[in-house]
Amino acid sequence: MVALLIACIVMATMPGLTTATDLKAGPVHADKEKLVLMPLRVPEENKNMQAAMETALVHGLQQKYEVFEGEQVAQKAREIFLKESRNMASKECNEIRCLQNIAEAFQSELIGTAYVTRIEGGYLLSLNIQNIFDNKAVYSNTLPCKGCDGFQVVEKLTVLGNESASATGQVADTSANSPAKGNVVASENALWDAAQRSNKVADYRAYLTQYPNGRYAAIAEGRINLLEEQATTELSLQDQNAWSIANNMATEAGYQEYLKRYPRGLYVVQAEARIKKLQAAHHLAEDEMKPGREFRDCPECPLMVILPAGAFNMGSDNGEANEQPVHRVTLKKVFAMSKTEVTQGQWRALMSTTVVQNAAQGESRLGELVGELKHIVPGRRRDVTESHFNQIMETSPEYYKNCGEHCTPEQKRAAREAEERSTTVETPPPVIIDNNPSYFRACGDECPVEQVSWADAQKYILKLIAKTGKQYRLPSEAEWEYACRGGAHNEYCGGDKVDNVAWYGANSNPPGNSGKTTHAVANLRANGFGLFDMSGNVWEWVEDSYHGNYNGAPVDGSAWVGDTGRHILRGGAWSSKPQETRASQRGKNEPANRGSVGFRVVRVLP
Repeated sequence: MVALLIACIVMATMPGLTTATDLKAGPVHADKEKLVLMPLRVPEENKNMQAAMETALVHGLQQKYEVFEGEQVAQKAREIFLKESRNMASKECNEIRCLQNIAEAFQSELIGTAYVTRIEGGYLLSLNIQNIFDNKAVYSNTLPCKGCDGFQVVEKLTVLGNESASATGQVADTSANSPAKGNVVASENALWDAAQRSNKVADYRAYLTQYPNGRYAAIAEGRINLLEEQATTELSLQDQNAWSIANNMATEAGYQEYLKRYPRGLYVVQAEARIKKLQAAHHLAEDEMKPGREFRDCPECPLMVILPAGAFNMGSDNGEANEQPVHRVTLKKVFAMSKTEVTQGQWRALMSTTVVQNAAQGESRLGELVGELKHIVPGRRRDVTESHFNQIMETSPEYYKNCGEHCTPEQKRAAREAEERSTTVETPPPVIIDNNPSYFRACGDECPVEQVSWADAQKYILKLIAKTGKQYRLPSEAEWEYACRGGAHNEYCGGDKVDNVAWYGANSNPPGNSGKTTHAVANLRANGFGLFDMSGNVWEWVEDSYHGNYNGAPVDGSAWVGDTGRHILRGGAWSSKPQETRASQRGKNEPANRGSVGFRVVRVLP
């Protein structure tokens, strides 16, 4: 209770905080009782409206009382508190004695205390008027204000003051059966019910602030302890989970995110130490980031090579219309690009596989897979390999009843037999489905992944970012052509003879060197930057949207994006004619489409 008095005094006299009025009292009338109103208690977020709220309450109270309030009451309270505390060994003023002295200073017997308490869904307004000398309640009332804002609280406080004016003018009897006692109990019950409904620490504390010796004080304290213990346990679990995530990422960004969420967490010291270690390694690595240097960010990651900053003439005056006009592009920062197209092995190592748990799941997922294959290679037969077929038969023979061109007659017959056998199998074994989308799987892990949409490439890059914590992306079209030319201005990426640098020509007449298939990467000549297969093997996605020419194209090497519905392809493929593998050749496709298309990645350097 002493703390409550001190808080009222301090709150009313905080720098920059004004009270309702600095007048000594309201209009004086001989028939009005004198009432000393202590500073109104309001939530922190409503401090800016405290003066308006006090004014509204005083306006209502003045219908019955000569009200002393504002700065004069706060000043007198400070004087009395300091005087009383100097005369006592405890240095504290007994609440009753202080309040009595404050009342005497204004020749009053009545002290009023009022509260605006935040509860779930609104506010609770309370007013208590007490004869401080005989400890009798004159008036006590609590007014809920559900869904109210600060301005509506002001209006309600006027109502609360008016209601006190309409109550009996006699000092109330505080016996158990008296109306005043009933009002006190009703007010306490209302606040307690609100606290129980919200079951929040703040509301139980609000109850204890107003009724420190109330009927439910012990229960409120117990609830607060329980809720705080639960919150501590929950916070500890969240802390541990966040630390586990940061540890798995093992990146500076991951540890910084942990510190941001848990600045006083259990693992702050470890997080700060690991950030310093990573930063030291980063500075060392930054010093080593010289053009020509090769690196990997993880064992499964593509091998990267650092390219120098530079400028070049992009496009061709001798090519197609969409390769013009030739324009000067300047790349001011070094960056890293994968030495080869992303391979099937790199794709499979990074992208998650699907585990089939039962026959129903297998039928659904494998049906999707075969459906995807039909979509990937429209108009082209896609036989299911025998090993893949045998895996499918373990879980979903039913699918192959009507699988059309995707199954040979022997496979269909085997499917029917497998279906008959499957009726005797209660729980089929799990199967890990290979998610390699490539048409030329038989080419092997060192061959480029293909049948990849622009959206698929973005998914891979997101996985790469999550794995390494580094900034990866597709190259811009300008970066791609700059990298392709390798500091020279050859017809193809790395030279003027297509056979030296590209796998191409399945659809050429005469045919080229591809043999109607992709080939393992890095088996032909590298260009001046040490990059392989930028001409031929598979088309490569870049970040840019397609534009019909270079008018308005960026000159700083950034991606040229827009709502054109198509994205750029560069480099040509195993099936392309020689002219389609030129350094300046531009292709295009919808972002969801696949085909003989792969990609390579860029990493942004510090």
